[in-house]
Amino acid sequence: MTSQYPSKNSRFLISISLVFLFAVVYGSLFPFKGWHWNPSKAELFWSFDSLWPRYLTRNDVINNILVYIPLGFLLTTLLIRHTTIVRASLFAPLIAFAISMTLEIAQLMVPGRIASLLDVMLNSIGGILGVISAHMIHQQTRLGHNFSQLRLNFFYAGRVADVGLAILFFWALSELVPLYPSMDEQTLTRNLDLLKNSINHPHHFNFYEFFIFVLQIGALGLLFNTLVRSHHHIVRIFIVFTATVLLLQIPVISRDLSLEKLLGLFLGLALFLGAHHFRFQIQSNLAIGLIILSLIINAIAPGVIFESSSGFNWIPFRHQMHNIVGFADICTKIWPYAALAYFILMQKPTLQQNVIIGIATIIMLSSLMFEALSLFGSHKTADITTPLLATFGWMTPWIYVQRRRGY
Repeated sequence: MTSQYPSKNSRFLISISLVFLFAVVYGSLFPFKGWHWNPSKAELFWSFDSLWPRYLTRNDVINNILVYIPLGFLLTTLLIRHTTIVRASLFAPLIAFAISMTLEIAQLMVPGRIASLLDVMLNSIGGILGVISAHMIHQQTRLGHNFSQLRLNFFYAGRVADVGLAILFFWALSELVPLYPSMDEQTLTRNLDLLKNSINHPHHFNFYEFFIFVLQIGALGLLFNTLVRSHHHIVRIFIVFTATVLLLQIPVISRDLSLEKLLGLFLGLALFLGAHHFRFQIQSNLAIGLIILSLIINAIAPGVIFESSSGFNWIPFRHQMHNIVGFADICTKIWPYAALAYFILMQKPTLQQNVIIGIATIIMLSSLMFEALSLFGSHKTADITTPLLATFGWMTPWIYVQRRRGY
């Protein structure tokens, strides 16, 4: 049976899909200079060796799958509105495959890019996983109906609650990307030794990271408090959730459980425990204050200088496209601003559009100002990506809640 939806919802999905498709094309074909046809690369692409490239890494595999999951999800969600679920589920991965194949062939002309049929296969797997994830939220499917009932047993329903759950998900991603665990003794011993070393050398303690994590855990706890139906075990559930995310950093490759985050978790949980019985208005305002303060501290904290950096980087996502760890940086920059929008949405769900845009302008300009000031003495790379992601994080919850009513 074909589902019928208001046309404005379809336009919204088309817009989001086009934006994400542009991001995929941008990331796949960057840099946009020095293009030329390379016959040897083309010959290698269509050979058997292309199915298993010589320089394949774990990050490449995970990255190629993850990038196409949202695309498969968006395509399925859009197609379900205009055709049957079965057809949408068949056409979405085929379209993802066609997009991937087109971009891989185009990469044959891009200097420094290695095109392979394995990438196409991994992208297609990501598209299929996107179809499955779309089935999980569409109540017309059995999987979606069961998942919806399971969710309603624990969390509140509604678009605003969707935003809150997405924020928790993106925070967890920001802590666990690249999502590749390794249980070998060397990896586990190395990560535990790093934690032990930070304990034995307290003079290396990063107070910026510590205070940021305290404030973020406190704010996330108050956000969690607005989502869970049963408040009898909410503190235990949140403790288990956050502690699990941090402990999973030990086996995950390229992630380290730091002393700053471990202590920050305890103090952040204490902050949450002290405030979770306050009235909603007080909790919401407190959470907004905690998030803003964490953003200010993060803006003035020293950061990493990229070797390729020189002055202000005006190329969006230039430093995030090298590997999948850049995706963690994207999540880190998005979710605090989405959390700001969430708490204001909870208080003023019908906030006027000009006010929302006005706040977005303030966020963009203030973030741009802090990025510019970071060039003077904070040892941090100034990047146009940060203001763009901050604005995106603020605007997306409003667009999702106010424009998309019902599935």
